Amino acid sequence: MLAVAAALVVFWVLVPSEEDPPAVAGEDAAAGQVQAAEDGQGDTDSEPAPEPEVAEVPDVARASLSKAKARLQRADLGVRVVKEPSWKPVGTVLTQRMKAGREVSPGTVVTLVVASAMPMVPGTVGSMGKDALKALRKAGFRVKISRQTVTSGTTGTVLSQSPTGANRAAPGSVVEIVLANVVRPVAAAPAPSNCTPGYSPCLPPASDYDCAGGSGDGPEYTGFVRVTGSDPYGLDADGDGLACES
Repeated sequence: MLAVAAALVVFWVLVPSEEDPPAVAGEDAAAGQVQAAEDGQGDTDSEPAPEPEVAEVPDVARASLSKAKARLQRADLGVRVVKEPSWKPVGTVLTQRMKAGREVSPGTVVTLVVASAMPMVPGTVGSMGKDALKALRKAGFRVKISRQTVTSGTTGTVLSQSPTGANRAAPGSVVEIVLANVVRPVAAAPAPSNCTPGYSPCLPPASDYDCAGGSGDGPEYTGFVRVTGSDPYGLDADGDGLACES
């Protein structure tokens, strides 16, 4: 009987009771971490996260485009070019649209405003005004029109322009053109003559002429004259074009 009682006690100790909760995995893990920390095996010496890389924008204003591109590329930055008409040498960096010294991510694109040549003024002299106006406005210029009265040519033709063609000017500047206003002259009526037609030198009009020293009774007399046309006074009796020779 004693042997049976001892066996039951051993069985009761070894078999878990239904009221005892099973071990939780998380609790075992936490316990393991605590134990590892106590044993000096925890991750207490991990390195800090590295700082993000940055690129500093260089100052490239007033440099040539080739040098500006090289400096930006060395700084690991991209380049975008915008052209703007200027009197400065073509290819000069006028401005940069990102402040020098700014820290940005590598590969950031920096916009450069670069000088290009001023536009050429179209030559319009000799063309019609409407065609000149169209050409100048298309080239980016404003137009001032004035007119000049002339006696020949075609009304509306461009007589002159300022500045003249083949010159360069700033976009939006004014080009003045002068258009022809043709007014044909009216033929003037011949001035009344105080000479009798057909005689040289002049014989002022009279009722009649006779050769001086002759037998005629006038009332007017003349010396030698040439008969260049009709002979209303009958001075050239022999018809040789000469009258009153003697």
